[in-house]
Amino acid sequence: PKPSSKGIVKIEGNKILKFEQKPKHSEIYIGFSSMFAAEPEILSYRGNSLEYDVFPKLAEKGLLEGHLSSEKEIHIHTKEDIKKYC
Repeated sequence: PKPSSKGIVKIEGNKILKFEQKPKHSEIYIGFSSMFAAEPEILSYRGNSLEYDVFPKLAEKGLLEGHLSSEKEIHIHTKEDIKKYC
């Protein structure tokens, strides 16, 4: 994916080492598609956005993990999307 089109990660094994949301320039080219589970403590991190504020902090602290997948990505934002894809 183009770096500016989505969140991208630097990953080693299952550990996400760096998370950037829609960067203008980057050497990291693994696209991020979110489906996640989290402990309630995630709500204690300051910021307005998981992607811009919380995920980068978790990655810096070694607390963000991921899984590489070759499956097709589907964006579901509305009830119509659910009917279309599910």
